[in-house]
Amino acid sequence: MVRVRKWLAGVLDRRESLLLAIILLTALTLRLYNVNWDEGHHAHPDERWICMVATEMHWPKDLATAFDPHATTWNPLYDYNGSKAAGEYRMRHFAYGHLPLYLLTVIAWALHDLAPLAEKLGMPGGLVHWLFMANTYDGFPQVGRPLSALFDTGTVLLMYLIGRRVYDRRVGLLAAAFSALTVLQIQLAHFYAFDPVATFFIMVALLGSVRMAQEGDVRSAVLAGVGAGCAVSSKFSAMPILAALGIGALIPAWRAFRLHGWNSPQAAVQLSRGVKLALVAILVAVVAFAVTSPFALLDWKAYRTSVIEEQGAMVRGKVDFPYTRQYRGTTPYIYQIKQQVRWGMGWPLGLVAFLGFGWVLARAMRGRARLEEWVLLAWAVPYFGITGAFMVKFMRYMLPVVPLFALMGAAMLWAWWDAGRRGGESASQRVSESANQRGGEEANQRVSEEVGQRIGEEADQQDVAPRPPLHTPRSALPASRPP
Repeated sequence: MVRVRKWLAGVLDRRESLLLAIILLTALTLRLYNVNWDEGHHAHPDERWICMVATEMHWPKDLATAFDPHATTWNPLYDYNGSKAAGEYRMRHFAYGHLPLYLLTVIAWALHDLAPLAEKLGMPGGLVHWLFMANTYDGFPQVGRPLSALFDTGTVLLMYLIGRRVYDRRVGLLAAAFSALTVLQIQLAHFYAFDPVATFFIMVALLGSVRMAQEGDVRSAVLAGVGAGCAVSSKFSAMPILAALGIGALIPAWRAFRLHGWNSPQAAVQLSRGVKLALVAILVAVVAFAVTSPFALLDWKAYRTSVIEEQGAMVRGKVDFPYTRQYRGTTPYIYQIKQQVRWGMGWPLGLVAFLGFGWVLARAMRGRARLEEWVLLAWAVPYFGITGAFMVKFMRYMLPVVPLFALMGAAMLWAWWDAGRRGGESASQRVSESANQRGGEEANQRVSEEVGQRIGEEADQQDVAPRPPLHTPRSALPASRPP
């Protein structure tokens, strides 16, 4: 019997792995399809500006000035060529994250350096040309877009991992399938505009936070911290992810409190450990941010101006740009929901996703949510609350929460399915028990009727049969025995 169970478990694991592989392959195929959709015309404005900056990014030749924000070629906020030409300092207004820019630049230059080797090995001419062009203005999009596709496919995988930990493997697979087929994710994976990169690292941070909530180990805290630091380095609006780190670290203490009470030694130990884990995760996040965005700190004034002040004024409508006027007069939150349901996800998936978000919120307010769901809400609620209130409502701003909403929708569907199945089984059981009870009563009635009928027949026979005489004649007596 034990061998049969192990065999069945192996079959289920293989089937699960096969389904996950199919989902991931489908996701990657959809994201890589027609990646050169604009045929080199740089049609996406954000991607165009990123590629323009990337052409001026070079690894510093002089290590003495490598980290000098006003002398290095590695600072996205410093217009190196413009400053040299003008003979004075020129700040570059670069409102995007630094980590994705560094990734693009380093990978593109590495591919470019492989071009001579590929040529010597007799590789196809198209591949050799692509490698030679990788670090050029026209080549950067052809490198960045596959990177976006890979990062977003990684997000699909992370939705499975998070869903499996918070709920179960069925929810994880369904959430991954929803994420793989989400139109917004597929569209944004065809640009290199940093949103897929930031979303990937946000999901890494959430996975680490969920693991902290379940296991309470340092490795999970480090994973969450690295994800959070890289997420903020990719996009400053990811800053609320730090709340999820704190919630994930403190959930074991809350669990101990519910079991033993606040004054118990177990709760005190878990609280102390939770605070330490939270500090470790936040410290790792700060280090990860500093390593991947050094000039955000070394050139803080320029970073604050470009990323925080100017970008903040733009999204809040305090300054007027032609490309943001379309959002004036739109209703906060409602506009984003309508656009996501209608265009970003499609009506079926969009309705399931936002209903799932509401379902989890309702369960949380009623005190019925899983503890791990509080980690997801610690990110989704602040981010949606802040971003949904912006005057500027680009659909890509919702990318960091759309996969989570799909996960919550998948969990809601499975919960309803299980409830319906249990309800059906209970109804069938009740019907069966009722039928058995009725059958027993009918059987008892039939037995009673048969017994009564037999007793009546016996009584009738006794009334008809001749009765023996009261005194037996002598002639009828047997002869006496001889003496």
